[in-house]
Amino acid sequence: MRVMRRRTNPGSPPDFERLVAGMVRLRRLGYGAAAGIAFIGTLGTRDPVWMFVTLLAIAGFLAGTGIRTPDRRLMAGLATDHIVALSLWWMVGPSSVVDLLPIIIISLSAFILPPRTSIPTIAIGLVIVAARIPLHVAGTESIFPMYWSDQAGLTSEVVVAAVALVVLAIASAAVFLSVGRLIERSHLRLSDSEHRYRTLVEASPDAILIHQGGALKFVNEAAATMLGYRVPHAALGMAYLDHVSPEDRASEIERMHQVADGQTTELAEVRLIRTDRSLHTVEAVGIPSEFNSEPAVQVVLRDVTARQALSDTQRLLEAAFDSSASGMAVVDLQGNYQRVNQAQCDLFGHSVEEFLTMNWRDLTDPVDMEASEKAVAQILRDDTEDSFSISKSYTHADGSLVSAHTTVTLVRDSKGEPALLYSHTIDLTTAAAAEEALRASELRYRNLFERIPVAMYRSTPEGEVLDANPALVDLMGFEERDPLLGLATHDIYVDPLARAQWKSEISQNGTVLGFESQMRRKDGSTFWSSDSARIVRDVDGSILY
Repeated sequence: MRVMRRRTNPGSPPDFERLVAGMVRLRRLGYGAAAGIAFIGTLGTRDPVWMFVTLLAIAGFLAGTGIRTPDRRLMAGLATDHIVALSLWWMVGPSSVVDLLPIIIISLSAFILPPRTSIPTIAIGLVIVAARIPLHVAGTESIFPMYWSDQAGLTSEVVVAAVALVVLAIASAAVFLSVGRLIERSHLRLSDSEHRYRTLVEASPDAILIHQGGALKFVNEAAATMLGYRVPHAALGMAYLDHVSPEDRASEIERMHQVADGQTTELAEVRLIRTDRSLHTVEAVGIPSEFNSEPAVQVVLRDVTARQALSDTQRLLEAAFDSSASGMAVVDLQGNYQRVNQAQCDLFGHSVEEFLTMNWRDLTDPVDMEASEKAVAQILRDDTEDSFSISKSYTHADGSLVSAHTTVTLVRDSKGEPALLYSHTIDLTTAAAAEEALRASELRYRNLFERIPVAMYRSTPEGEVLDANPALVDLMGFEERDPLLGLATHDIYVDPLARAQWKSEISQNGTVLGFESQMRRKDGSTFWSSDSARIVRDVDGSILY
C-alpha cells in the first residue's frame, strides 16, 4: 500500500543540524589547510596568484558564517564551493569551449543530478581537470593565462593547481558524501514513518478509503466492514460512487472536485449503499492524498447510524412522555421537579412553570410522607432495587386530595450511579379512570416497544425469550417473531462464558449496562452487541422477567 505522506525536510531537525555542522567542519578543515599553504606561497614568492588563491580559500572557510538556518548554511557552502571551482579553473586557463565542459559538469551535478549519479560525474570532471596539468607541463606555455610567458615558474604553477584540485576535491566530496548520507537516512526515516502510518490506518476504528479516478485503491478493515465486504481487497477496483446513494452523488462529486483543487472538505453526512443494498448513514470528510505518486482522494468515514437510532429513540421517548394520559415527571435526587407533562399538570392543578419550582414533598399528603420517604431512600441505597410503586394521596392546587398510584424508577448514569427519578402517576379517584389509564399506558408501551429502532426483548430468568420487538427479529435474521419466541438466549451467544458472565452480573446488581458480547444470527453469521437489561419483580419481590 502506498498512501499520502507529507513532504518535509529530510530527517528530523536535530539530525539535519548536526549533519550540516559536520559538513561545515570538514569544509573549514580543507579550506584552512589550503589557505595556510597559499599564504606561505604568497609570503615566499609574492606572486598575485598565491594571494588570489589565499583569498578564495578564506572565502570558502568563512562561507555560511553568521547564518543560523541549516539549509541556508548548506546552500551558502555549495555556492561558495562552485565559485571557488570556477575561479581556479579560470586561472588554469581554458583555451577553448571544450575546456569549459569539466567545470560545467561539476557545477550542474551539485544541483541537478541525484547523489548516486552526481558523485561519479564529479569524479570524472576532476580527473579531466587534473589531466590538463601534465599537458601544460609537457608544453611550453604557462598554465595561467595571466603569466603566458617563459619567465613564470612552472613548478609553483603546478603546486597551486594541485592545491586547488585538492581543495575542490575535499569540498565536493564532503558536501556530496554528507548529502548522500542525509538522503539515505531520510529514506529510512520515511520508510519507518510510512510503515507506522500504514499500521495506524489499517488498525483505525474509523473507516478509511482511498479512491483514484473514481475507483477504490485502498480500504481498511473498518471501511470494508462498513461497505459490506468480507475482506478489504474484495473492494479494490470498485467504483466509489456506486456505494453512494443516488440522492447524495451530486454533492459527493462536488466534494471530490474540492479535493482535486487541494481543499479538505467539511464534515458531511453521506448515505452509503452496502453490498447487501442496505443504506448506511455516515459522516465523511475528503482529504487530498496520493496513491502511487498520483493525486487521489482519501475519505475518512464515521458511522452515525447508531447515533441516529439513539436520537430517534430519544424523540420517541419524549413524544411518549409528553403525550401520555398519565402523569409523568422527572425528579432530581433531592426531589425537585425537572420536567413534567401536561397530564401531570392537569392531575394536580399546577402549571409547568409552577412544578419546576416545587418538590414532590410539596404535593404529598402528610399522612403518606413517611412511607414515601422510606421508599425513595430504599432505592437510592439498595443497588438491587431500582423501582417501587405506591398508592397515596396528593394535595391538589385547590386544596382537595387526589388519590393516585405512582411508580417511581431510578435512572442511573453511565457509571451506574443514581442520577434521576422517573415517576408515572395514575389517578385512582375512580376505578374506571384507573383502568382506562392503565390500558392507555399499556397501549403506548406496546406502540413504543414495536416502533423503537433498538432491539428489545423480555425473557424468563432461565433465558427463554417471552417477547421480542421487530428490531430484534430483524437483527437476529428471522422472518417473523414466532420462531424467535421460546428460543434460549444462551444459544445466541458465541462464547458461553460471556452468557455466564452476563447472568452473574445481573444476579448481583439487578442491572446490566453496556455489556459487550458477540452474538450469532439465525444464518450463523456473528455480530457484536452492547446489552443493557434490568430485573423486573412483582410486589412480592419475585422475578417476573
